[in-house]
Amino acid sequence: MTDRYRVTGVIGTSVWDLARAEWQARRQMRQISAFLRKYVPGFERSYVVQSGVTIGVRESHRISGEYQLTSDDIPGERRWDDSCRSGWTGLAVAGRCISGTHEAHSSYRVMPIALATGQAAGVCAALAARPGKAVRDVPVGHVQAELCRL
Repeated sequence: MTDRYRVTGVIGTSVWDLARAEWQARRQMRQISAFLRKYVPGFERSYVVQSGVTIGVRESHRISGEYQLTSDDIPGERRWDDSCRSGWTGLAVAGRCISGTHEAHSSYRVMPIALATGQAAGVCAALAARPGKAVRDVPVGHVQAELCRL
């Protein structure tokens, strides 16, 4: 299949765009199903049993943090000692809302990364809450040690 089987140009916070996107995705699903039945041996009597109940939105708003991850950071797997800590706001950011460009976003919006960054942010927040510290004041080594202990 080609890239024409995608739903793009959608504002993920607009109910009107989301409704249009759902219509377009279901239309594409019917087209793909018909294609498979017509051209792929063994699919002649196939039919769609189920699909997602709503359209999945990969990207909407992103936080602009002290540092914005860019596409230049991805190929070299750039690493930071304090990757689980946040900026001056005291907010630990994890998952798909990490500060980054559109291009970099595709490397961290996936579930395993969201899970790992979420766990690290949660541990960091818990370690900060015990003594009443700011999130950014928790030593990275303490977070890493707690993650390894878990």
